[in-house]
Amino acid sequence: MNPLNEENLIVIDVETTGLDPDSDHLTEIAALRVIGGEVSDKFVTLVNPGVPIPYPIQRLTGISDEMVAGAPPEKEALQDLHDFLRTSTILGQNVDFDIDFINKRSVRFDLPVWSGSRIDTKTAASVLFPRLIGHGLGVLTEAFRTELENHHRAEADAVATLDVAKVLWEKLLSLSPEIFGILRNVASSSGDVALMTWVSAAEKSGLVGKARPPEVRQEFIARFDNILGNPADPEKSSMSEDEVIAFLGPESPFANIVESYTVRDVQIQMAQAVFDSLNYGMFLVVEAGTGTGKSFAYLLPAIAYSSAKGDKVVVSTKTKNLQEQLFFKDLPALYKALPFDFRAVLLKGRGNYLCKRRLKRLLADFSVLRYDERAALTKLIVWASETKSGDIAEANSFQLNKYPGVWARIRSESATCLGNRCPFRKQCFVQKIRSAVVDAQIVVVNHALLFAEIADSAVLGDYKHAIIDEAHNLEEVAAEFFGDQITTWNFAGPLHELIQDSITSGGLLPELFEYVSKNFELPEEFYAGYESCVSTVRHIKETTESVFVNLTNRLDLVYNWRQAEYSIHQRFHPREDVFEVMKTDLIRLAKSAVDVVDKASMILAGLPNEEDDNLERITREIAGQLEKLSAAADALLYMTNPVNPDAVYWWESPPRQESIDSRICWAPLDVAERMYNIFHTQKKSAVFTSATMSVAGEFDYILGRLGLDLLDPERVIKMLLGSPYDFASQLLVLFPDFIPEPQGKDYFPAIAEIITRVSGETRAGALALFTSYKALKYVYSVVAPELSGEGILVLAQGISGGRSQLTQRFIGDKESVLFGTESFWQGVDVRGEALQLLFLTRLPFTVPTDPYFAGQCERIRRIGGDPFGSYTVPQAVIKFRQGIGRLIRGEEDIGVLILCDRRIGTRAYGRMFIDSLPVEVERVYSLQELITKIKRFL
Repeated sequence: MNPLNEENLIVIDVETTGLDPDSDHLTEIAALRVIGGEVSDKFVTLVNPGVPIPYPIQRLTGISDEMVAGAPPEKEALQDLHDFLRTSTILGQNVDFDIDFINKRSVRFDLPVWSGSRIDTKTAASVLFPRLIGHGLGVLTEAFRTELENHHRAEADAVATLDVAKVLWEKLLSLSPEIFGILRNVASSSGDVALMTWVSAAEKSGLVGKARPPEVRQEFIARFDNILGNPADPEKSSMSEDEVIAFLGPESPFANIVESYTVRDVQIQMAQAVFDSLNYGMFLVVEAGTGTGKSFAYLLPAIAYSSAKGDKVVVSTKTKNLQEQLFFKDLPALYKALPFDFRAVLLKGRGNYLCKRRLKRLLADFSVLRYDERAALTKLIVWASETKSGDIAEANSFQLNKYPGVWARIRSESATCLGNRCPFRKQCFVQKIRSAVVDAQIVVVNHALLFAEIADSAVLGDYKHAIIDEAHNLEEVAAEFFGDQITTWNFAGPLHELIQDSITSGGLLPELFEYVSKNFELPEEFYAGYESCVSTVRHIKETTESVFVNLTNRLDLVYNWRQAEYSIHQRFHPREDVFEVMKTDLIRLAKSAVDVVDKASMILAGLPNEEDDNLERITREIAGQLEKLSAAADALLYMTNPVNPDAVYWWESPPRQESIDSRICWAPLDVAERMYNIFHTQKKSAVFTSATMSVAGEFDYILGRLGLDLLDPERVIKMLLGSPYDFASQLLVLFPDFIPEPQGKDYFPAIAEIITRVSGETRAGALALFTSYKALKYVYSVVAPELSGEGILVLAQGISGGRSQLTQRFIGDKESVLFGTESFWQGVDVRGEALQLLFLTRLPFTVPTDPYFAGQCERIRRIGGDPFGSYTVPQAVIKFRQGIGRLIRGEEDIGVLILCDRRIGTRAYGRMFIDSLPVEVERVYSLQELITKIKRFL
C-alpha cells in the first residue's frame, strides 16, 4: 500500500508571519488533494494576517502587505481550509509545524482542530537519508533533482513536498528486510506517529527490499571516507626542494587541477621554510596572511618529506571547517597532481566512531531509552548500515548535542572494547582507521586529539613531526586539556549504566548478576557484596542529583544566574561563600563514588576465573564505567582543594535555565611550560602557523604563550609573510573621531546611528562584530526597524538563527546587515559584494572577570610582569586581527573597515592595534564625512 496513492491524501504548506502560533499569523495556505500520486484538486489562498508582515519574512517569502490587503482574513481562510480537509491524511514538510499552527489559530476563532493521520517528509528524510547535508525542502529537492520554483510560497512548496515524498517512498522500499525490521521495531516504540505511517504502509505493501535505491546527487551527501590513497614507496616518491618549489609554479600540473590557481611568491617562501624545518629539525613559526595559500605551502613539503623519509607528519587544526578543507579538498588535489602515491588519514578521537557490537546490544533492548531518544535512534539505523567510516559527523540528522546519551551507548570506548575477541573486529571502524594511520604519511587531527595523543600515544605512536595550523588557538585548547570539568553527568552517566531506572531494572550490574546466577555457582559472600554495591549505587544516584540541584540553586541565589542570557563563569577560592557551603557535599559525593568503585571491584574480583566471552564483555563494560567514576571522583576531590597558585578554579552556570548541569572547572596557568615539557621536547620539528600570530610585527607574545621561547633560540625560525592582496586598493580603514567613549551612555546609540546611516545610504553587505550579546541586542533593536523600513534585511546572532543559517542567508542577500558576537570574529568566509562593510564596535578585550584570564594576569603580576602590556593587549590584538580578516577574502574583494572604539585613537595602546593593520587609518570627523568616503571608495 503506497500512502501517496490513497484517495484521502492532502499535501499542505502554510506561510506565516513568524514561528509562534500564539502571536504570529497565517499569510498563505496551500492544500493539494492527491489521488494516485497526482494532484486532483487544490485549495490555495493568500491570507490577510491583520498585522504588518515583518520585513525579513517579506524578503523570505515574497509575500508583501500589499499582496494580502485584499485576501480573506484568517478566520475565513481557516474555515474554508477545514471544509477542504475533511478526514484526510495530511502530508507535509515538517508537517507538525503546519498542523500545530493551523490548530492553534483555529482555536482562537472557535473553529475545530484537525486530528487525523499525518505523514512528514522531513522526519522520513532524516531517517532514510541521514548523511544529506541538510533536510530542508530546498536541499531535498536539489539532492533528489526534483523541481522547486518560488521557494517559500505555499503552493510551490506543497508540490515540491509531494515530489520529495515519492523519492522517500522508493528509498524506504529499497531497504533490506533486516534493516527495515530494525527500523520498524524502534520506530513503533518511539511514539513517532508520522514516521510509523510510512513504515506501516511499507510493511503492508510487501515490497520492502524489492526497489532500487533512488539516485541522489553526491555533492549533497556528507562523505567521510577518512582514508586517502596508499602508502608511499620511498624509492619512487622523493622530491627535492627545487622540485617542491617548481610544483607550486606556473608550469606545474597542479595549476591545471586547482581552480583559479595563482602563483604566489609568499606561498613558495613558506613551502621552502617548511621543507627546511622538516629536513633540518627546526621549529618554524610562520604568519601567513589571508590569500597566501598556506595549506598547500605546508602540505606539499610535508608529503614530500614523509614519503621519502618514512616519518609521518601530523597536521593539526582547531576548527572542523579547516580540517575538512584539508582532507576533502586540498589533499585530494595534491594526490591527483603528484606523480607518486601517498596516504593521508583523517583521524578523530575514539568516541567519534560507532561500535557495531554496542549498537547491536542496544537494538536488542532499547527499553532503557526514553521515547524521544528512541526517535533519535531511528536516525542512526540506516546510517549505521551505510557508513564506511563510522564517524558520527556523517550522520547530519542526528542531534548529538541534544542526545549525547544515545551516542554514548553505541560509540567506541577503550574501556569496553573486547579487542580481538569482539565478534565485529573485522568490521571495526577504529581498528580500520588505526591500521591506516600506521602506514600514513599525513595524519590530519584537531588540537584536542593532538593533546590527547600526547597523554596516550594509542594511535599516532611516537611521531616526530607536527604542523599546527590555527596556532593562535592552541593555548586555549591546551588549557582545556590539561584542566578538567565536572558536571552531574560525570557521575550520573556511569551510575546509570551500572543500574538503570527502567521498567526492566536493567543495567550492567543486574545483567552480571543474572548471568552468573544462571551459569556459575558462587559463594554467599558474592551475593551479599552485590546487594551492598547495588544499594550504594542507588543511594549515590539520588545524592548526585541532590548535590547538583543544590549547587545550581545556591549559585543562582548568589549570582542570579537564571536571569542571564548566556552561561556565566564565576571564579571560586577556598573562602568563597558558595564553595564553603557546598564543599562538604561535594567531598561526600566524591567519596561515595570511590565507595562504589571499591565495592564493584570486589564483586569483579570474586568472579570465576574462566574463559567466557559474555562474562568478559560484561565485566569489561563494568570496569569501563568504574574507570569513569573513579576519574570523576579524583577530579572532584582535587577541585575541592583549590589551593594551587598555578591553577584557577571556577563554576559555570548551566547552558539552559531549566538545567541543573552546573559545572565545576579548573585549568592550569603554567600551560606554556607544560607544552614545552611534553610536546616541544619530544619533536624533531614542528611548524606553527596562522594568519594572526604577530603583534605589531613581533612574535614575542605567541612564543611566550606556547612555550616556544623555552627552546634553544637557534632552533626557532620566525617568518612574517604578508598577504598577496593589494590592500592599498582593496581596503579602506576609517576611524570616526566623533564617536563617544565606549563606557558612556551615548556609545550604543551612536553605534546604532552609524550602522543605520551607513548601511541605509550605501546598501552594501555589512557585518557588525560585537564583544557582548547585550550590546548586540540593544543595537539590533534600534537598527532593525529602521533598515527594514528601507528594504534592508538585518540578521542577528541568537535572534535570527544559528551561525551557519545566518551566514547562508547573509551571503544570499547582498544588501543585508549581519550582527555577530564571539563565533563570528573568526572562521567566517564571505567573499564579494555580500561583505563590503565591517563595523568593529569595540576592541575585543577579554572580560576582566573571566576566570582563566584573571588567573593569568595574577600569575604574571606575581612574577613581576605587566599583565596589561604583555598579555591583555597582545591577546586583544590577535583577536582584533582575526576580526578584520573577515573582510578581504579574495583578490577581487574591496571593503571598508569602520573602527567604532574611540580608544584606538585616544589610548597609548591603540597604536598596537593600528600597527597591526595592513593600511593606514583615516580619521573622519562627522557622520556625513564617513558616509561620503565610503561611497567614494565602494
